[in-house]
Amino acid sequence: MPHLMNAHLPRHRLIDSIERNNSTLSSPFIVAIDGRSGCGKSTLADLTAAGLNTHRQQRATVISADQFYKGGSSTTWDTRTAAENAATAIDWQQQRRVLESLKATGQADWQAFNWHSNAWNTDTPSFISTHLDGSPVILLEGVYSTRLELADLLDLCVLLRVPDNTRQARLLEREGQDYNHAWHRRWTAAEDYYFATLNTDTHMILPPDGSTDSWHGNRKTLRQ
Repeated sequence: MPHLMNAHLPRHRLIDSIERNNSTLSSPFIVAIDGRSGCGKSTLADLTAAGLNTHRQQRATVISADQFYKGGSSTTWDTRTAAENAATAIDWQQQRRVLESLKATGQADWQAFNWHSNAWNTDTPSFISTHLDGSPVILLEGVYSTRLELADLLDLCVLLRVPDNTRQARLLEREGQDYNHAWHRRWTAAEDYYFATLNTDTHMILPPDGSTDSWHGNRKTLRQ
């Protein structure tokens, strides 16, 4: 049964909460940080991990959900509905096996999508064998990371929300000349469907002010 707490917490209180609760819950303590492209998920995960590693002497590891992208050509994406693309964009079955392995053995192996390969826009993408020795805190960051199929393995769900114009500006700045408008339209349609149907009742929610220094929202969940 989820334990619900007030989510009006600054970032350091989030770190305090992780540190306080990971000793009473199953190890590792798994935090999933979800949100639309360009909202700051990677930044928040890195800042949280750095805070735990540097100031609290609490080892934390970040896993990018982008590593679990399943690929597919533009033709394949265009033949599927937004709902189908949302369901298949990320290999959540492999994500689940990785999280289960980290909880059971403290380590995991998986096939990570090779974003540097010329085959990324094909139906036969390239993957890289990846190994991870876990830590007491695992931060899974990326779109679709708080999906229902992973819910029973997650100790804390975070949802970031920032204005669309802020996200777009960040994406353009981050990707520059490599920004692919056609592909972002495909991903945006899938994200639209996913976030329209995501149950956020047990998420810690960051409001649309673009800040990662303070948390505002209704509630967060910690499994007992």
